[in-house]
Parts: sequence; C-alpha cells; structure tokens
Amino acid sequence: ENEDDKNTFYDDNSSEADDEWESKENEREHHDLSDYSLAYMKEVVAYADAKDSSGKRRRSWKSVHEKYKRIPAQTYISRFRKYLEQQGTKRQKIQKVDEIVFQMFVEAREKNLMVHDIDIQRWGLKVAKDMKLNEFHASDGWVKNFKGRHGIVSRRVTNIVTKHESANLELIEKSKENFIKDFYTRSSHFKSSQILNTDQVGIEKEVHSTRTLSFGGEKKTFGAVASKHATTHSYTVQPMISLDGKQVGPILLCLQEPKGKMGEIVKKNLFEPSNVVITCSSSVGQVRMMLLCTVKPIVKIST
Repeated sequence: ENEDDKNTFYDDNSSEADDEWESKENEREHHDLSDYSLAYMKEVVAYADAKDSSGKRRRSWKSVHEKYKRIPAQTYISRFRKYLEQQGTKRQKIQKVDEIVFQMFVEAREKNLMVHDIDIQRWGLKVAKDMKLNEFHASDGWVKNFKGRHGIVSRRVTNIVTKHESANLELIEKSKENFIKDFYTRSSHFKSSQILNTDQVGIEKEVHSTRTLSFGGEKKTFGAVASKHATTHSYTVQPMISLDGKQVGPILLCLQEPKGKMGEIVKKNLFEPSNVVITCSSSVGQVRMMLLCTVKPIVKIST
C-alpha cells in the first residue's frame, strides 16, 4: 500500500462535502462546472469511486488530484457526482414526458381528433409541469424531434367523420367489404349503362382544419368533428354517372333552408337550368326523399 492510500479518503458525509450543498454554492455551481465536459466529470467520478475487493474506496483525494490536476478542491468530486445525477434524473423525466405525450397523441388519433404542433407543445408543458420539470419549455426544436422520433408528419385529412362514426369504424369497414362483394356478384347481370353511381358534394358551411399530424404511411387520415353536417354542408350538389362513364339525368342541387322550403322572393328570382333540379331541405331525411324522386324516373327509363 503506497503512502497516498494512507491519506484521508474522499467522504460524501464529510463536513466539507456537506458545505457544497448550501444554496450559495448551488447558485455558482453551473458557472463553476462549465469548464468541465460531461465525459471528464464521469471519468473523475469513476476514478474516485473505484473500490477494492473489500468494498472500500481505493483512492484518496491526493491520488485523485494528482491524476486530475484541473480539479481545484475535493468538493468538486461531490459537485461532479451531483451534476451527473441531476442530469440523469432530468433525462429520465424528459424521456417520461416524451412517452406520456406520445400516448396522448396515439389516443387522440385513435379518436380521429385533429392534432397540431401546438397541441403537442401544450401536452408537453402540462406533463412537465405535473412532473415539476420547470426547465422544460416544449420548444419548436423539441416538437420537431418528437415528430421525427415517432414518424409523425402533417397529413391532409381525407375523411371527415363524426365521433359516432369514429367509434364504429370497424363496422363501417366490414359493411364496405360486404358491399363490394355484393356489387361484383350482382353487376354481372347488368349492362354498364344500367349501373349508376351518385355521390354528394357538400359545400362547407363552417371552416374546419384540413390537415392534422398523424403517422406517415397511413392510407386514410380521419378527422373527427362535433357535427359532420354543420362542417360539410350549406348546399349539396349530387350528380349521377353510369359505369360506362356517362352523366345520367339532371344534377340535383339541394339548398338548406330552416323550414325546408324557399321563400316567394327566392322562387321568383331563381334561375333553373334544364339540366339541374333545384330543391331545398331542412334535414338529411328530406334530401334523401328528394333524391329518390329525382333518381326514380331515370332508373325506370333505364329498365
């Protein structure tokens, strides 16, 4: 055993070590340690904490200081250790923030809620506050890295659905599959000119977000709204085409009126082209009834 090993060993419980936890020292800590890299501090602590076979520290402060002459005082070893522990705790907390925010994002998208950068920042700040991670600011850089880590991109919303529809997506998908099978079974019995397709084109009544953050590569990007009708309709245009690519019959134009009928002034000044049937409705049910009235004559002629 050399002479250095007979010197007093570094002790976390010494009064000198205790002194460095005082608030005044803590205020200067960041400045005092700014000249030392994280790797250097880890190396020093590992060297100072090395133990022999009996579990006792092998090196005295004098041994540590001779190897690492940049360290001015024994208390810096405690400071290094405290700094490293705090950094580890901070990283763990930030990782936890990441995990919780990602789970919140997944749950929001499973409900087809539209999500934007500001939502991720808001969630991050709330989670960090709950964890007392006051240094966390959910910066734009953090949001960018968060999206990159989890494969999140900005996507155009391809399907607007209500919350009720979102809850029944599996049933809807099953119904779609059954319809396709049924179509191919029945379509072989008809000419292309006899197979008709019609769809509504709703003109937006209220503005809603057309993009959301979601996962890259998904085939459809859904966005849930409180009222699908309110966000997609103020009037509806409904053309009809045959399987051979020809427009069939007039186009249905349905205006939305509170009482389901037009006023006399509107009727008097209404322009009615020969290839457009104009009507109005206050409910979806009435729109469907009027559609049947428009389609029925065409189907009868075709048959």
